[in-house]
Amino acid sequence: MYTLHGRNPTRWDSWRWTIRGVADFGSLTVVETISNNPRTSFAPEGAVKILNALQEHILCFDRDMNIIWANSAILDTFERSLENIRRERCWSIWAERQTPCEDCPVIRAMETGSFQTIEKTSADGRCWLIKGYPLRDDRGKVIGGFETTLDISERKKAEKHLQLAFDILNRSPAVGFLWKNTEGWPVVFVTPNVTKLFGYSADEFVSGKISYEQVVYPEDLPRVMDEVTTNSSDRERQEFEHQPYRIVSKNGEVRWILDRTTIDRDKEGAILFYKGIVVDITDRIKTDRVLKDNEEKYRHLFHHSNDAIFIHDVQGNILEVNRRVLDQFGYTRNELLSLTVQDLHPAEVLEKAHWAFKTILEKGFVNFETTFKRKNGACFIADVSSSLFNLNETQVIQGIVRDITSRRKAAKERKRLETQLQQAQKMEAIGTLAGGIAHDFNNLLMGIQGRASLMAIDLEPSNPHGEHIHAVEEYIRSAADLTKQLLDFARGGKYKVRALDINELLSNSAAMFGRTRKEIAVHTSFQHPALVVEVDRSQIEQTLLNIFVNAWQAMPGGGKLSLETKSVELDAAYCRPHNATPGRYVRISITDTGIGMDDSTLRRVFDPFFSTKKKGRGIGLGLASAYGIVKNHGGLITVYSEVGLGTTFNIYLPVSDKEPRQDISAKDDLTTGSETILLVDDEEMIIEVAAAMLEKLGYRVLVCRSGPEAIDKMQSEGHRIDLVLLDLIMPGMDGGKTFDRIREIRPGMPVMLSSGYAIEGQAADIIMRGCNGFIQKPFDISELSLKVRNILDQTTARSSS
Repeated sequence: MYTLHGRNPTRWDSWRWTIRGVADFGSLTVVETISNNPRTSFAPEGAVKILNALQEHILCFDRDMNIIWANSAILDTFERSLENIRRERCWSIWAERQTPCEDCPVIRAMETGSFQTIEKTSADGRCWLIKGYPLRDDRGKVIGGFETTLDISERKKAEKHLQLAFDILNRSPAVGFLWKNTEGWPVVFVTPNVTKLFGYSADEFVSGKISYEQVVYPEDLPRVMDEVTTNSSDRERQEFEHQPYRIVSKNGEVRWILDRTTIDRDKEGAILFYKGIVVDITDRIKTDRVLKDNEEKYRHLFHHSNDAIFIHDVQGNILEVNRRVLDQFGYTRNELLSLTVQDLHPAEVLEKAHWAFKTILEKGFVNFETTFKRKNGACFIADVSSSLFNLNETQVIQGIVRDITSRRKAAKERKRLETQLQQAQKMEAIGTLAGGIAHDFNNLLMGIQGRASLMAIDLEPSNPHGEHIHAVEEYIRSAADLTKQLLDFARGGKYKVRALDINELLSNSAAMFGRTRKEIAVHTSFQHPALVVEVDRSQIEQTLLNIFVNAWQAMPGGGKLSLETKSVELDAAYCRPHNATPGRYVRISITDTGIGMDDSTLRRVFDPFFSTKKKGRGIGLGLASAYGIVKNHGGLITVYSEVGLGTTFNIYLPVSDKEPRQDISAKDDLTTGSETILLVDDEEMIIEVAAAMLEKLGYRVLVCRSGPEAIDKMQSEGHRIDLVLLDLIMPGMDGGKTFDRIREIRPGMPVMLSSGYAIEGQAADIIMRGCNGFIQKPFDISELSLKVRNILDQTTARSSS
């Protein structure tokens, strides 16, 4: 007989066994008596009933892992009988293996002599808890094994769901509290995730180490308690929500929370517990504050923007506007909210507005330039930038409108100034070319004029050739007038500058013109007191008459010519493109009611030899010379015209503070002399005729053909020379350098300049340095005699004094 571990065994026939703690299979003792009875019994009938009643699968093995017994649970599950499986091995029956399972708990229990357990998942996905026990005889020797197997699939699922619930709870921002309705509201229960929010553990709250009142922010606690008291006093109220309040976590961090509390009452209505769900809303509070700050910033930017801003729907209905819109359009806010953006456009740009709507709906944005109409009907140009966005789940459009009318005007003005500057530069270049041509032409005329003058002096009055010579001189004067106009255009010079009353000068010129053009009505509007200008009277008269004639020709059927003078101040911005000096000017406005000019004509109106007149009615130098004369006087001239509406010329001349003077007529007598004159010129033709005229007048003439030659002559014979007639334009050493060297050698030597150019420019500079006079080519013998004699007599008078 073998005793298999037991305590207080009871003997039934040949079995002695003890079962202790069947529910947890803590230990099992079986005693088997070997007898002559071939039938082996495992346990008495009572024990078998107990084991068969268990849900666990129970198998009993001998030392070689042969099955010696199985309970009903496992036989029923696999539909097998005990006789069918006795002396079989479990791994061959259920695992269909040839060898034991590697992790078999029964084998490990028999090997170790101790209880073993494993969890195993079967092929059908069920989870099994398998326990193995060693079976011993009375001497403690392991003689077999005992195995229980329990299907724990549902329990595993429940554990998994429970763990998932705990995971969700721990990750949840909501913390559950159960407070008892006694003094201090002690925490009876709190969810484990309380630590994340409060920093304190659930045990610290439940044990009373920290109370809920202690974690509420001190400044918020009175309000929280008042809300509890107020809501608890209403016996009908089952739950309430606190206004957000702050708590202080264990590490001192202040957090905002939202607390929704349910009141638990007994049958009589007395409060037993408070159940609270507490949620951390710190981030939401911060976000709300940021949003509020951003909203305030946006509102400030929206209403204080220098641009007009509209919010409107995709149909154009205006939803909101900023203050700049009210200022810019002249409407009230309520008026605008009853309009569409289409109502703010003039009819001629509505098609463009429709295009903009279509584009923004396709692309989400659009930038374009258009015209808007104010409440008073005035229009302005604007740059519009619009974008599509969602507002309260509705598509709306924000349109930013920037008034660029001033910018457009500035750009137009800049373009006008650039055009004027380009015109001035073009006229300067053409003037330089025209001046050079006139200079060379005057030298040729000088040769012809000189020869004709000499021939005329020697002819008897009855000589039939005299008539031809006088005709030649008339042609020369006509040609000289032509070159004079070219030089006037080229800013050739002011000959006789006087301080004049501009009203009187304009009135006289207009009267002279009016007497010959009865079909033109002349109207004047002059500023008083009269303004004084320093001008060459004949040149300004010529300028005025050129413009008068141009106006007359633009009014073939008659019309009105209006003349106006006005004092104006021109600033640097206006003067810069005209190369003029800022300051006070008199503006002479000459307006006709003629046919006007188109843009292409306006661009060329001052070009020399440009004319729209028929052949024989002009050569195109009148307005060109007017331009040059005005520029030469330090002024500027502009023109405005529209086809069919007439033309206005504005002449600006600097105002002088001098008193006006009367013109003095020059005496035109042929005078002679006997002094010695040094003639300096590089043109052989000029030398010949000028020397001949001087000699004809009785003077002794020395000739030099260059500046260096004249210097040598001055050094060798300067003491015999009474006057130098010096050409201005010569190769190498020009007239200016020659003049300076002559004055170094003979400081008081009288010098008269001669040039095909006018007195302005280089000649004027030399006059300012002390040169005694100037004579312009071509000159005749009468003009030469007068100017030479005047300089010689003035020099003699100074020497005598």
